[in-house]
Amino acid sequence: MVTAWLLGCVMIGDNIFPERTSCWKRKDLVSVPSIIQYDCEIDSEHNIQCYRNHLGCHVLLVPYGEFNSMAELKVNYRGQQSEYLNTYKKMLDKIVQVSGCSIEETKWVMPVVAGDITGASDVFEEGEYVHIKDGIQNEQESKELYCLIDAAFLYTTVQYIDTFVGGLGQKASLSKYEQYQLSYYYSAIQAVEKPENYLVNQEELRITKSYYDKWGIGTIIEHTTNNIEQMMNILSFLSSYQSTYNGEITSGFLTCFGIVTGLEAIYSLLSSLLEVPSVILNRFFKVLIAVIIILFLVYFFRKMLHRAKQIQEFRRKTGCVRKE
Repeated sequence: MVTAWLLGCVMIGDNIFPERTSCWKRKDLVSVPSIIQYDCEIDSEHNIQCYRNHLGCHVLLVPYGEFNSMAELKVNYRGQQSEYLNTYKKMLDKIVQVSGCSIEETKWVMPVVAGDITGASDVFEEGEYVHIKDGIQNEQESKELYCLIDAAFLYTTVQYIDTFVGGLGQKASLSKYEQYQLSYYYSAIQAVEKPENYLVNQEELRITKSYYDKWGIGTIIEHTTNNIEQMMNILSFLSSYQSTYNGEITSGFLTCFGIVTGLEAIYSLLSSLLEVPSVILNRFFKVLIAVIIILFLVYFFRKMLHRAKQIQEFRRKTGCVRKE
């Protein structure tokens, strides 16, 4: 007999919640990366295991059923027969109950077979299922289960971060919170760039490397890291450009203010020295001040128009954000 579970993942929301404490006390991890810091809620009635990290990723393990062989399981899963549909509905109902959000589908699902099963390959088979030799409910420490849950969080969360970063390029500007998210996500994925960064146990390293390779986790992390670094470099450049622009505008305003203030002093001096009717002299200086102010306004307007054109051209060529 083949005992199967259904593994599913979903991302809920785009907020960064307070970091959670791992539901397992893992002696071989001194520092747990934030993406795989999660808690666990077990539904004893339906035997559903729900794991949640603080980035909004939910990983669920739901009992799928008993099958006579791996072939029967594959047919049931691929054909989305009644056992699969009932299990999938239980998964969605649990996610809705835990999150309070309306969820119509998961990000992805995959069967998990447990135990020493004839016909089940070691760990993977063409991405169709995951084989865990240790039981899902094994009370002893199960490195295979650790690695499976970690891999599910990594795969789903990093994909979400990659999509998030790609969406920033279409925005006219970034809010302070979005800039904080970008920085936080960068540090989070840097911590899991390679399994060696956070794992020391050789068995866990071997299994996790298999997930990185066969699920493409390493490739996704590398791609996302490059995108974030590019985005952060561009934001740094635009911030420097904005500071220079603000300095030029401030300098222009101060120059205009200084000239107008100086003209008032010159008017007072000339009105006392020259035998010119004060009305004529007053009108002359008023016109002169108005002309100077208009010239400076034209200068500021052209400066702003030039900046807008530069930013527009920059966005057109790079496809990246414009920071106000």
